[in-house]
Amino acid sequence: MSRAAVGGVIALFGLVFVVAGLVLGYVPVHVSGVSCGSAFNPSDDAAYVRDLTHAMAGMGVSTDVTDACDSARSNWNMVAILLLVLGGLVLVVGAVVSSIRGPQQRSDVRTPGA
Repeated sequence: MSRAAVGGVIALFGLVFVVAGLVLGYVPVHVSGVSCGSAFNPSDDAAYVRDLTHAMAGMGVSTDVTDACDSARSNWNMVAILLLVLGGLVLVVGAVVSSIRGPQQRSDVRTPGA
């Protein structure tokens, strides 16, 4: 297998990681029936629930939906960013491997005695 082909396979794996990171970053997260948004984009519902949670906490009613949403989004955000960074690095490695040329024969070298 040539270096260009190996580099292409490595770059393909990098692309898979990048796509997986984007998918995980934009897939909606739900906690206890509440849409928390995605890892990269919080939901307006979560903000509304947060406001209600703080209002109810003053009345003696407690709920952990806000903290659960923040925790779930934070966990997915970390995984998505890790996949994006890892995928980007693997893409660069694939490009570098593809561009490296092996030792080549020089045709302009004279043989002794010629």
